[in-house]
Amino acid sequence: MYKFISIFIIILACSYVSPAQKFVAKIKGDNDDLSVRKIYLSYQHGESEILDSFFIKGNDFMWTKKFNLPTPAKLYANKKDQAVELFIENGLYQIRITEDKIFLINAPSDQKIYDSFLAFDKQERDLFPLYYELMNKSDSIGLKNLSRTFDSITKVTLAFAKTIFEAHPKSGISLYILKKYGAYADDYSENEIYYDQLSRWAKRSEDGVVIKKLIDGAKRTIIGKPAPEFTQRDTGGNNISLRSFNGKFILIDFWASWCKPCREENPNLVNVYQKYKSKDFEILGIALEQSHAEKSWLQAIRKDQLIWTNVTDFKYFNNEAAILYGVQSIPANFLLDPSGKIIAKNLKGEELNKRLQEIFSK
Repeated sequence: MYKFISIFIIILACSYVSPAQKFVAKIKGDNDDLSVRKIYLSYQHGESEILDSFFIKGNDFMWTKKFNLPTPAKLYANKKDQAVELFIENGLYQIRITEDKIFLINAPSDQKIYDSFLAFDKQERDLFPLYYELMNKSDSIGLKNLSRTFDSITKVTLAFAKTIFEAHPKSGISLYILKKYGAYADDYSENEIYYDQLSRWAKRSEDGVVIKKLIDGAKRTIIGKPAPEFTQRDTGGNNISLRSFNGKFILIDFWASWCKPCREENPNLVNVYQKYKSKDFEILGIALEQSHAEKSWLQAIRKDQLIWTNVTDFKYFNNEAAILYGVQSIPANFLLDPSGKIIAKNLKGEELNKRLQEIFSK
């Protein structure tokens, strides 16, 4: 079923770029509604939403703001649900305020490209109510058909993203594209060809650094290679290292309490764990949770009866183990043999059952 990835829920932390590189956005406005004396600009900074504001004096105004790198943002007057979606980069944004609402008159060229991506996003978001309805009804046939619709939209979106990136690899929109849509790759290392084309400032930005780490992680977790070592804290605050599971078959499972496809897969994991735990099989759950989500994480573990070892570092998609393994979409897993070698990746449902049956029937 549908993977929860960055297109819906995640923007990687983005804050640092070379001090010499700044992006200056100028918002030039005509205010026809004198009751509006303040406008707001919101954008993401890591896990936090930043809200800036500007006081308007008179009918005409110019707001100049510097950013470390191009970023999506929302501009609004008094009602956030009427915000104009902007892709902030170098350049001039002309707006008009009428009847308490902001209208975008003109913007830099990447804005039109960003608008196209927003349209694709809306097509998928509009399907969410149906998805949740089918989930509540446990309508497997309906979910399967809906999955095909999602896949069709995704295919068109990715083709468009590839075309735009190849035409503008050095532009501000290119880093946004790779950050947002790179997670769709079957193997994150496939993004290396696009990363290599980014401009220097994009590679040096925190997003660029994270993307490179994810690419390197995917390359080091090829089937047949030894699994990289890591340590994270469990539900009791104890440090748990991967090496402590040496000598057993282990499934490293990347999931999260908020990830519905992950939660849907958990009953299958419970079944295989009960079936094979007496045969030197273990599961190590690594949760991609936000810093405030400890309660939700613990509740999900109890509700889903995940009685194996569970760890997290509360760094969301910047989870150090996830980056180390090149994981940027969940659910994801790695099956290791007793020597710590990766023997399979992303086994789910009956596929996982079948592989474990093959291993333990020998």
